[in-house]
Amino acid sequence: DTSQNEEVKKGGKDSGSEVKIVEVTDEKNASDEEKDKGKEENNDKSKTPVIEEEKKDVWTIQDMEKLLHFLSKVFLLNFPLYAAYKQSLQTKMEELTQQEVTVLSNFCDVHDLEIPIHLLRNVCLFCRSGGVEAMTACFEHQTLPLPVAHAIISVVCNLKLWLNFRSIMQLFIPLRSKVLRYMCNMADKDLRSQGIKAMADFMWSAVKDPMD
Repeated sequence: DTSQNEEVKKGGKDSGSEVKIVEVTDEKNASDEEKDKGKEENNDKSKTPVIEEEKKDVWTIQDMEKLLHFLSKVFLLNFPLYAAYKQSLQTKMEELTQQEVTVLSNFCDVHDLEIPIHLLRNVCLFCRSGGVEAMTACFEHQTLPLPVAHAIISVVCNLKLWLNFRSIMQLFIPLRSKVLRYMCNMADKDLRSQGIKAMADFMWSAVKDPMD
């Protein structure tokens, strides 16, 4: 009997130790799962602002058209800023520094005093910032939507009014070749639409003669 009791005690101790080992293992697994979940939640939180920023940076075609239409108005004489400034205080060429006159002369004809100085500054800033080159690069992609292409040409037409001969040859000629290639790849079925045909006719009339 004594030997049997000792075996039972030993067996109880062994089984108890096995239970404890299982419990400890389960606790470790549970803690590991909680840590993994915590890491995943932190990763999800860190990714959320990035996704929100990407959504904010996505421009719709309508947004791009609105921006380009506004930009085309910036290069017109009747833009409200120029009209208001002309009524309040007209800047004379004598008030410009020789350095600024030189910078403006790189792209514009500064001898016409009727042209608002702010208009010439905006034209110069746009050209120096690579605006025409960026628009030229857009026409390298045949996926460029036609309404956006039409709006880009509207900007270029108004911009070209104030460029000197050298700037037109340097900036407009490369753009012209890209636009013509873009138009040659347009599908015939698209040109049957009255709206698309009108846009295409405008683009063709705008680029067929660089000096027009």
